[in-house]
Amino acid sequence: MLQKIRKQLKNKKGFTLVELIVVIAVLGILATLAIPRFTGVLNRSRQGVDEANAAMIARQIQTAWVAGDLEEGNDKDFVDNTEQELKSGSGIGKKLVNKDYLEKVPEIQSGSSGTWKVTVDVDGDDIAKITIKAVVNGEEKTLYDQ
Repeated sequence: MLQKIRKQLKNKKGFTLVELIVVIAVLGILATLAIPRFTGVLNRSRQGVDEANAAMIARQIQTAWVAGDLEEGNDKDFVDNTEQELKSGSGIGKKLVNKDYLEKVPEIQSGSSGTWKVTVDVDGDDIAKITIKAVVNGEEKTLYDQ
């Protein structure tokens, strides 16, 4: 009986410390190769979210204009062909939120802090062009221009 137990103890199988260290080193190397690629994908997806939000804001501006909920002119929602900041508390942003076209003005995802800038060009009774820019860390990028 004792011989059987001794034989089983000698036949223990497992990984040595050296083998475990080699596996951990290989996993570390693979992680260092994958992280930069993941960061690039993350930045591109944030940019895509900002572009989708800009298009959605433009569609809501057009919808509000057609419904007659936006007014152009001094002391109105916006001045024709004049760039203004889009905020929930003033101008077009306030009107879009108050009239339930937007729940709130979306935050810019591609930077830690940023602002939306909107220019609406009216041609008679129609909107000729809407330009939406994101200003992140002092850098301005046009996300919608149609």
